[in-house]
Amino acid sequence: MPVADRRCVIGIRLKPSTSREKIVSIDENEICVAVTAPPVEGKANEALVAMLAKKLQVSKSSIEIRRGLRSRVKMVTIEGMNKEHVLLKLRQDTK
Repeated sequence: MPVADRRCVIGIRLKPSTSREKIVSIDENEICVAVTAPPVEGKANEALVAMLAKKLQVSKSSIEIRRGLRSRVKMVTIEGMNKEHVLLKLRQDTK
């Protein structure tokens, strides 16, 4: 499998400081994720990476926030999975 097929770049809309962590919505261009951590000192970003790693069953080091460290709208790269696989796994978790 070529390297490009094993990397996913996807948009995330992060909702920090919520009452529970969950995937709020998913479409082809963006995933809306709610985390309990506040948007202070990178805590919400850390919670996002940890949540995605757990749900996708990959290491935290496989997930990188490429753009939007100080924004609610982020571009995230996930190594080792293609976009279709990421969306499929996250949709299974929201049912």
